[in-house]
Amino acid sequence: MTTGTRPPPFPEHPTWGNIGIWSDSLLDALETCNADKRAIEAMERRRLNRQNGEAHAEK
Repeated sequence: MTTGTRPPPFPEHPTWGNIGIWSDSLLDALETCNADKRAIEAMERRRLNRQNGEAHAEK
């Protein structure tokens, strides 16, 4: 979760077709990064809830 998410390499010979594929891969990398952040935030919330003696609450 904390390892870097590498962006896809830009096409060596850009065309409309492979730019579209590259853009989709770039969005996939961004979504992976955001999912990792959400998971880390959820774990941190659970840790803080346990630390404060609160019931297990998911948001």
